[in-house]
Amino acid sequence: MNGKSGRLQELVLKKYGNLQRFQDETGIPRTNIYNWDRRGIDTMSIANLRAVCEALDCAPDEIAELYYPMGKRAEICSEEEQRLLEKFRNDEQVANAIRLVIR
Repeated sequence: MNGKSGRLQELVLKKYGNLQRFQDETGIPRTNIYNWDRRGIDTMSIANLRAVCEALDCAPDEIAELYYPMGKRAEICSEEEQRLLEKFRNDEQVANAIRLVIR
């Protein structure tokens, strides 16, 4: 999966101003951001996903959306899976529970 350059980096820069500050505060090397943007997030560890989500105050599906837009995910998932994803995404209680689990 080839990521479009800069998607995750843009989020990091909005919150942290520069990648070095992000690296200093999270312990995630800035080269990881470059690599994820260039190659995609398929190889991102769960620990790094949690750290990125915590640092950017977002949910994992928001990071996934950068690399797998809904239209693209529709090609990957069945209609039933898409329906369930939408149901859970729109359920605030479920979304909050997911955020608690990953933190």
